Amino acid sequence: MTNLDSTASELDAVLQAVEDVFDKRIALVTEAVLSTKATLLLDGIDSCEGIAVVGPSGAGKTTALDFLKGAEFNDEELVYWSDDLTPAAFVSHEPSKNEEELADYDLLPKIRRKSLVNPDMAGWFSGSFEQIRSTMATIARVMDGSGYHRDTGSHGSRGYDGDYRFALIGATTPLDSRAWGAMGHVGNRLVFHYLPRKASPHEVAVDVFEGREYGEQVTECQTEVIAFLRNVWEHYGGYSSMTWDSAANGEVRDGIVYLAHLVAYCRAPTETSTREGEHRIMSSLRNIARGHALLCGREELQLDDVQVSSRLALSTMHKERRGIVRAVVDPKTPNPITSKDLKTHPATDSTRKTLREQMKLLETLGLGEVVTKDNGRNTEQFALKDEFVWPDFLDFPTFG
Repeated sequence: MTNLDSTASELDAVLQAVEDVFDKRIALVTEAVLSTKATLLLDGIDSCEGIAVVGPSGAGKTTALDFLKGAEFNDEELVYWSDDLTPAAFVSHEPSKNEEELADYDLLPKIRRKSLVNPDMAGWFSGSFEQIRSTMATIARVMDGSGYHRDTGSHGSRGYDGDYRFALIGATTPLDSRAWGAMGHVGNRLVFHYLPRKASPHEVAVDVFEGREYGEQVTECQTEVIAFLRNVWEHYGGYSSMTWDSAANGEVRDGIVYLAHLVAYCRAPTETSTREGEHRIMSSLRNIARGHALLCGREELQLDDVQVSSRLALSTMHKERRGIVRAVVDPKTPNPITSKDLKTHPATDSTRKTLREQMKLLETLGLGEVVTKDNGRNTEQFALKDEFVWPDFLDFPTFG
């Protein structure tokens, strides 16, 4: 085994290099992407983990994904890149091809034990409700990790059985309500990491007129990331080589349980009383935290690993909910909180009228209740339930 602590490309150094070349936003996304990829080192988990970087156009969502290009271990690629991917590609059924030719086209064996990277997942979440639901149903089935079969009239049943685990890494613009609803109907398999735009036009101008060419910046970070990944894979021995024996301690366990509970309520549909079970999201947040621990050369979870899961939890919900949820659970904000106070929080950018409507939405979701302040003006406040108060042992995350 190589010693992760002795190499210049340890995680902190890699992330600092990314921050120096780009900024803190991109470094945080890189950390989450690498942590997700590192779940492939874990033995004993059957399903696939998937992360999508979500943010507005021009935020730089695909930058961290570009860092993965060219990663190899033992002369085998660790990443399969696809710019245009449809669910039918996993197992092909082209009528004009014979069985041997179809096997060459099938995507599933190509991504086995690798990371499937799709820099433009927006097409997966567009179209009618039924189209999105069908796409997400296929993705959910494939991400079970045990293979996939399709049946058509032209070729009958075709597919694969066994260990076909992979890590899904992608990027997309924010999803609308239809997409969240469709995912909720077939089972959510993805977590998201929010990437905001740069804070000011001045920062953008500095990049454009004073910074180096984008390609040069990517290449520099790519070199660091690829060297680090190769070292990590050599350290543990590659795919499914790490048996996780240690149990999480009290605060680590409680933190992940809290985050899963928060996500389950925050991404629940409002049109039904059905809320997803917390097992899948809790397992994903735990596994990605484990991936982060492995990147650090550790085989036990610490609270530092849960910080990645914290950012994922506060990103894995509808864009209309994300800002106000971050504001009401932020330990620096008062509880109860008024729409006036909410408007001053950096995570919110809505009018006070809209914020009052969102307070009622949070009440519908079950996160708390809207109460009237006894000040003679009947001011409405949102009172967060105790079970959703941010744990005092867990640092509240930033996104750059």
